[in-house]
Amino acid sequence: MYRYMMKELLVIVAGLSVCAFVILFFLVSAAHGV
Repeated sequence: MYRYMMKELLVIVAGLSVCAFVILFFLVSAAHGV
């Protein structure tokens, strides 16, 4: 149970990190006019 919860949390955190990175990348690209 705990192990499953930890895995779910890890997947959610990883997903959010990827989303944040992509958004940041687009913002930087827009700022540089690329």
